[in-house]
Amino acid sequence: DHARSDFLVGRIAAKSAARALVSRAPAPDQWEVAPGPNQRPLLAPEFGHSAVSLAHADSVGIAIVHDAEWRCGVDVELRLRDANDVIATQVSEAERAWARDASDAVEVRERWLLLWTAREALGKSFGTGLLDSERLQPTQNWKHSAFGWRADVENDPAVRVCALVAGSFIVSLVLPAGLDPDPLAQW
Repeated sequence: DHARSDFLVGRIAAKSAARALVSRAPAPDQWEVAPGPNQRPLLAPEFGHSAVSLAHADSVGIAIVHDAEWRCGVDVELRLRDANDVIATQVSEAERAWARDASDAVEVRERWLLLWTAREALGKSFGTGLLDSERLQPTQNWKHSAFGWRADVENDPAVRVCALVAGSFIVSLVLPAGLDPDPLAQW
């Protein structure tokens, strides 16, 4: 079924990212991406002090493997998803104003999804996903960049949001503020 397929592509993306990071990793069929506390995906012990954040939408999976001490998160949504009314209940007044201030209806929908994927990725960066109010921290200062979009997280200078609107998808990453995501724009 569709949900199971999406779940599996997220796990495949995580295994691919982990194997790219650790050259002598065991074969993918020799280990699992296991659910940890709050359903946070955990890598096998062979991957040392690494953590993973993963997301999936419409049979596409994406994952980022990183040092476990870094706060990182990723989320992906279909660009054509229309969830403005639902997302509007989860963001600050300033964010609602920013989303509605776009030049046309397509960009308005994209901005709502940028806000939503940023919220999801932020929750994952805390290791809580949707289970904690920390993911509700407002974003601010959305700007175009070489990466696509960048935003700050209100009252949290340790991380920033970097987002791409690419093809059929919108992807948001929460990365440590000192990490330059612009080289990832080539990806």
